[in-house]
Amino acid sequence: MAAPTTFDPIRAIRASWIPILVLALIGGALLAELSARRPIEYTSRSTLLFAPSDPTNPNGGGTVSSTDIATALNTQAGVVLSDDVVRPAADQLHVTPLSLRKHLSVTPSTDSSILTVAGRSGTATGAQALTLAVVTAYTAADKARAVKLLQAQITAVTASVDATTKRLRQVNGLGAGAEATRGQLTGQLSTLSTQEQQLQTAAALYSGQVTVLTAAVLPTSPSSSGPVKSGVEGALLGAAIGLLIGLYRQWAKMNRAIPEPQPVRAAAIQRRPPMGYEPQAVRRP
Repeated sequence: MAAPTTFDPIRAIRASWIPILVLALIGGALLAELSARRPIEYTSRSTLLFAPSDPTNPNGGGTVSSTDIATALNTQAGVVLSDDVVRPAADQLHVTPLSLRKHLSVTPSTDSSILTVAGRSGTATGAQALTLAVVTAYTAADKARAVKLLQAQITAVTASVDATTKRLRQVNGLGAGAEATRGQLTGQLSTLSTQEQQLQTAAALYSGQVTVLTAAVLPTSPSSSGPVKSGVEGALLGAAIGLLIGLYRQWAKMNRAIPEPQPVRAAAIQRRPPMGYEPQAVRRP
């Protein structure tokens, strides 16, 4: 029988339906069993808006390019996972920082100034508590960093106020030179005092660069795949593997087919002498 000269995928599927079915059943059963043995996991997410700003600048931080925003978001993702944030959150949850990091992920947005913090746990309340603790520690650390910077500037300005006040007290005399010096120092002292008050107000009112857009919500269903979903995925994977095997077998069979030998009768016909030909007797000397 002659082998097929063209590849027929429908024929290959029909010829391999049993392996396809068997592999689908095996794949579904295996993944369903693995999913049933794997602990259930819940995920709670919180979205944060990051707006870079200079706490010492009353007019804000100015315009930031998209490239700088992307860099800043990646930096902030590292800040969330740093000890300054993870340790306070871990202490609040009574877990180790290493364990907390294993159940925490931070995803910067690619087209906006948004960070997504996701905490995972075996219970819905545990996932929510983890995310909430991390977000709270992160916003507190961000504000503390800015306030620390403002306090350093307040200290420097206060030292300048004290030095200017001391110099003003040391000016003696009633001449024109003394009056000019006193006027100059008084102006400097007024400017420094105003600056000191502005910094103190900024330190008291500064809310940080991070705004919580969506608080950590209580998940209503597990984020991990259940046995049913995993079984369906395993069955589809097994069926796909069986299909590929069937197609390959059909392709290999077509390519290794040996052409049929020429019929013996056709070869004999080709060796017959022409019609009307009479063999001559061989003459012997």
